[in-house]
Amino acid sequence: MPSLFEQNPPQIMMCILQKAGHSSDGYERDRKLRNGKIIFEKIKNIYEPCGYKVIGVSNLENKNIDKVKEELKDNTVVFAGPSGVGKSSLLNQIDSNFQLKTGDVSDKIKRGKHTTRHAELFELKFGGMVADTPGFSSLTLDDIEDIDLKDYFIEFEDYDDCKFGSRCIHQNEPNCAVKEAVENGEIPKERYESYIQLL
Repeated sequence: MPSLFEQNPPQIMMCILQKAGHSSDGYERDRKLRNGKIIFEKIKNIYEPCGYKVIGVSNLENKNIDKVKEELKDNTVVFAGPSGVGKSSLLNQIDSNFQLKTGDVSDKIKRGKHTTRHAELFELKFGGMVADTPGFSSLTLDDIEDIDLKDYFIEFEDYDDCKFGSRCIHQNEPNCAVKEAVENGEIPKERYESYIQLL
């Protein structure tokens, strides 16, 4: 019997968030926004060629909130990411009914504060459901076996002619099509390095 994911594979969309904060120092805020745009372009250039939809958003500038709404409409979506980047703030922009608790950027650690304490599913007023989840400081995938991890990297799908076939985990095996694709620039090196870190 096929699993729920096999019947309806999840679509991954990335919203790049950087919390600039409401600083009285306009120069500092503008600098953070400029840096955020540079980081966004770098991430977009890595992930979009792999097949991920990437949307740059800004709560301060109200940028691309409508694009995110279009993606959420009539879907069930999970917002996940590091602590304090602004997931709840973005959800408040998307649907004013939510009024989720948010925190300012910490003066001490210069990043957002962890405010969401549990996962909660909310109904969107324009159709669909969204789960706001607690942030994380590091990501571990203990429930995914090494042999299965490659299946979560969609950019590897076109490179299945490895010497060891489906048993290849694209790490130390000879004649690995994925490693060759990385060397040839067909798969971004950063994505392969992320894969190896998670392995």
